[in-house]
Amino acid sequence: MDRQAWTKSFKKSIIPNFINKPYWEATGKMRVKLLRYPEDEKDRQTDGRKPIEEDLDSIIRNGFLGEIELKGWFDDLTNHFRGKVKEVTYIPVSQEEDEDVQDERKWHHKLKDKLKAGFAKAKSALGFKAVPKGFMDHMFIPWREVDIRFDEGGAHVRFDWQYDNSHRVGRQPQGIFSRMKSKISKEVGYGIFRLDALPDERDKPPEQEHEKHRADSTYQAMTYSRNIMSVMTLRMDTCVSTPPETKFRCILEQRPMSASESRLYFDPPYGNEKQGSWFTFLGTVGRLQLNFERVQDENGKENYEATPELSWCGGFSPCPFVVHEPFKAQFLHNLIVLEQSEQGLELARRDIFHFYPLFKDESGEEGVTNQNGFTDESSIAPKIKPDEHAIAEQQKAKELEEVKAQLGEHAKSEETCMKTMEDLTAEIAELRNSINQLKK
Repeated sequence: MDRQAWTKSFKKSIIPNFINKPYWEATGKMRVKLLRYPEDEKDRQTDGRKPIEEDLDSIIRNGFLGEIELKGWFDDLTNHFRGKVKEVTYIPVSQEEDEDVQDERKWHHKLKDKLKAGFAKAKSALGFKAVPKGFMDHMFIPWREVDIRFDEGGAHVRFDWQYDNSHRVGRQPQGIFSRMKSKISKEVGYGIFRLDALPDERDKPPEQEHEKHRADSTYQAMTYSRNIMSVMTLRMDTCVSTPPETKFRCILEQRPMSASESRLYFDPPYGNEKQGSWFTFLGTVGRLQLNFERVQDENGKENYEATPELSWCGGFSPCPFVVHEPFKAQFLHNLIVLEQSEQGLELARRDIFHFYPLFKDESGEEGVTNQNGFTDESSIAPKIKPDEHAIAEQQKAKELEEVKAQLGEHAKSEETCMKTMEDLTAEIAELRNSINQLKK
């Protein structure tokens, strides 16, 4: 979403002071791309949506294929938008059906397609926007209502939708009146997600090349662990390498969004008493410093282990809602995989987090594939900048050692000189004694 691309236009009511009051209508757009899908076809069924057959691999490789146009009311005082989806644009990946298959279809199937096309044209002529079917159907498009709360770092988004009761997983309606009931009253669900912006923390004007690098090196993930849904971010351009070359240090940002159990909202995070309840930390950012080291795993592949060092957030250190836990890490093309590896955590409860460069458009880029969890290959070594502070400290320590060595040499030279002077003084004294004896 480009926030600066939002516009406003004045809308008058059809019948003044009777139906709708005039207001300023805001219009904005979201772009959508597919990141990952389940390998098992049975798991690709979205509850309350009709199954759609598509070449999902092609969709992943083609980047941003969807666009959602939003229209509604924007409150300038609170940076709050509330509205509806007015149009959905979907660029389908070309899939031409075999002519033999077309000929084998029965006459009533062809008639149904013609009727659908006719209804679509009629709706378009009357001003109704048809919602295209595609991979965005798994996002529960069309949304019934959208609520967006903007802030400096991005926006929180809440949306709701109506289920298609004829496609509820394990809850298909039964009976002669089930179809009529599903048309009259539909169940409503809701979801939330976060739209983060690239951070604007710099002391000089942005440069185009630098901005592109920041966009390509910012990886984000929507995660769910320990009954908490969070947004996590790894900014690889801020990571620094530490000696030896197989080690580097990164900051893992964590922003809790919601809890799956209502009782958790009033509990302190993970039992940290006297530091606030869960609901007071939602939407805030905590940071966990991780040290990555390249190691060889049990399969002989070289990947990384990440160990926690320290955490902080909003005046707290350690941060109450950040768990100090280790991870197994794998760095692949346009993907970073973190797997929880805490010894006390059961294997079945260890979650895997997938981080993607969401600000990057990989359209047409080679190597973009569907990925679920770790692969049986070694990590691609990430390009990490050296820790300038550590290098400066090492240089200072080296210079100090050199100064100490020089001082030591000077001290030895001074000691040698003192000894030489003492020897000369003794020899002079002996000569004087000899001269006095000769005089006598």
